[in-house]
Order: sequence, then structure tokens, then C-alpha cells
Amino acid sequence: MSTFTVDPHTLKALEGRIDFLHEELSDMHRLTPTFEGMVGGSALQSEIGSFLNAWHTGVGMIAGDMLKVADRLATAAAEYGTSDSYVADACG
Repeated sequence: MSTFTVDPHTLKALEGRIDFLHEELSDMHRLTPTFEGMVGGSALQSEIGSFLNAWHTGVGMIAGDMLKVADRLATAAAEYGTSDSYVADACG
């Protein structure tokens, strides 16, 4: 029989760290093109625009995944915490 240990406080701490990183990433997600007419020719400006579009899409996808993971960690922490309380109460 295999066993494992889960610490609800560690799950909650990890959720908090992921939430913090999500906020940091969201700030990067809002990178806006303030270079219009200041970087030379239209070809370079177009390349920068393409990069920013790809950045926006990629960071948005990662940020969305981070929210899902953080939500699942919060749910797991709550469920394991409840389970631990029931076991502690049953043991007297």
C-alpha cells in the first residue's frame, strides 16, 4: 500500500505564489506598442507589432493556465484541510 502526505498550508502557499506570479505576468501582458513612428521603417515596425501580438497571445494563455492551477490548489487545500479536521475530530 502506498501512502503520501499532503500539507494544506503548503498547497495554499503555492497558490499564493502562483497568484503573485500571475499578477506579475499580467502586467507584462499589458505591454503596449509605444514605439509608433520611432523605430525606423515600416518593416521593423511591422516585426515589432508581430512580436507584440504573439507575446500578448502567449502570455494570455499562460496567465489563464496559472489561474486554473491556482484555483485547483485552493480547492485542494480546502478539501485536505477539511479532511484533516475530520480525522483529528474522529481521533479525539
